[in-house]
Amino acid sequence: MTRYSKGRRFEYEVKKKFERAGFFCVRSAGSHGVFDLLCVRNGIPWGVQCKIGKVSEEEKRKIIETGKKYGIVPCLATKKDKKVVVVNLLNGREIL
Repeated sequence: MTRYSKGRRFEYEVKKKFERAGFFCVRSAGSHGVFDLLCVRNGIPWGVQCKIGKVSEEEKRKIIETGKKYGIVPCLATKKDKKVVVVNLLNGREIL
């Protein structure tokens, strides 16, 4: 399995998690932007970067800055002990 296919599979896993929580989600195919997913619930947009591996502080800073610039809640989705973990990068709290 390629890195791309692993990443794509993880993005769909995160997308389903958001949808089960009542969000409308759109996946950014190819992921050339900051966010892999844009999810909206109650009029509030959430931008989600999905990462299986390590995330640098520079990457986190860019996600936060982009979210603030466009009024999007910046989130990071990772795996911990084979479980999807989504963190709101503004306050460091785990969501979903």
